[in-house]
Amino acid sequence: MTNSATDIRTLDEAVQEPRKHRDMALALQPMPNFSETPGGPHGQPLSFWAAWDLADRPRRIALLVDDCQEEYRPYAGEILPNVERLVDAFRAARSSSDGVCIAWSAWSRMFDDGISNAMDRWYGP
Repeated sequence: MTNSATDIRTLDEAVQEPRKHRDMALALQPMPNFSETPGGPHGQPLSFWAAWDLADRPRRIALLVDDCQEEYRPYAGEILPNVERLVDAFRAARSSSDGVCIAWSAWSRMFDDGISNAMDRWYGP
């Protein structure tokens, strides 16, 4: 992320960047899968539905592993064998396909980092 307002790209500029799994011809086609509310603000969709079937596009899947860090082991011990099996299965699938990924998310705060005074009060001095 940048701090300069001049570095912020427009949507058109962002879409022009190549992406491995982006089909630009398909992305630029009109979306026939919604109906607009007549007279609604900004033509808000009244309803929408899938414009394609699952078989129409390549399947890609991700495993999000959230807050699996050492500090939570005492509270999450019962689920760890299942998490390990999932991670192993995704790693095995990843070795043969780029349509599989694992995303890790973790809390990285210290009680005295001063970022959030509410968290500082929660953890105490």
